[in-house]
Amino acid sequence: MTENLHRVAVVVALALTLATAAVAPTVTASSALSAETQTAESATVEYDGGHVSLVNGPNTTVTGTTTLDPGSQVTVRVRSSGASPFIVQETTAVTDDGTFAVTLDLSDAPVGANATVTVHGANQTLTTADAVTLGDATLDHEGEMLSLVNGSDATVSGSTTLAPDSEVVVRVRSSGENPFLKSQAATVAEDGSFEATFDLGAQASGTDTTVSVYGANRTLTEVDAVVVAEPTSTPTDSPTPDGTTDSPTDAGTTPGGSSGDGPGFGVAVGLLAIVAGGLLGARRD
Repeated sequence: MTENLHRVAVVVALALTLATAAVAPTVTASSALSAETQTAESATVEYDGGHVSLVNGPNTTVTGTTTLDPGSQVTVRVRSSGASPFIVQETTAVTDDGTFAVTLDLSDAPVGANATVTVHGANQTLTTADAVTLGDATLDHEGEMLSLVNGSDATVSGSTTLAPDSEVVVRVRSSGENPFLKSQAATVAEDGSFEATFDLGAQASGTDTTVSVYGANRTLTEVDAVVVAEPTSTPTDSPTPDGTTDSPTDAGTTPGGSSGDGPGFGVAVGLLAIVAGGLLGARRD
């Protein structure tokens, strides 16, 4: 009896061992595959230096690459938990070459705010990167270069994303044969505009220069410029009279007589005849 029970126990143990061996590889392989799938995908965000630079404007672009398949969806999120916290995110599709790009509206983000850029996709966080918001500026000009009049009131104007009442410094620099550097501070108006005036009367026309705008502890923008001659006003010629003046012609009777036949001439002759007749009558008497 004891021997039979022992045999049964051995058979049961062997059956359990075989069952476990048959099931265990499947579970282990599935778990390993799932773990590999969870960690294989990744992404990188493009930036220079130690952090991502984000302009605090309406069209801030964040770009990067990922190992996700083309057409996959990724969400780029920018979050700040500083004194003026904010969170902005946009979703886009991965292109055929594995890149992605989103445009974010960071108009309400303060300059100098520390933030974190996170890229999500395939139900996981693909990457994170430190970021900081920066101000931006543009200069008003037509064409590729900015023109500076070589006069006493050469004006440089532009706009910036810095807060109203912030101060910017506009610099005009030339490193040519007669190098010079001129700086002028300007205050940002309520609409974000600014303006600075320079005396460039001593600068020769055709001098190549560089105009830069500095603010919030960094260079906001820089453009090439050239000094141009101050436009001269050309006097406008007044029309010259031709010497002929048209006098109005009176078609009516001219008082005091007329040189031609007409009612005025007949009345005068009649009066003279009456006077003459009276004189003759007086002599006869």
